[in-house]
Amino acid sequence: FSKDALKDEVLKVMPVQKQTTAGQRTRFKAFVAAGDHNGHLGLGVKCAKEVAIAIRGAIVNAKLSIMPVRRGYWGSTIEDPHTVPMKTTGRCGGSLVRLIPAPRGT
Repeated sequence: FSKDALKDEVLKVMPVQKQTTAGQRTRFKAFVAAGDHNGHLGLGVKCAKEVAIAIRGAIVNAKLSIMPVRRGYWGSTIEDPHTVPMKTTGRCGGSLVRLIPAPRGT
């Protein structure tokens, strides 16, 4: 894939706070997904004092963590693969993500 074909999308920007002796320190955490819409995907997270800096850092992290994603078919194999090939479950901390194959357009 080429560097020019990569698109990025900001998934979420959220404020996070740390309690200090002088009060609370607010920072912003940004989550960004980057990919080429052709089977390559990367996710990036960055925390910074300003929103723009957090987003820029998350975009850099997402582009550096790009990896290929195996795709499969739903129904006939006449067209290009468009979905995940099988049910997949991922867990990190308290989060559980389940990917299930689906027909085109859903």
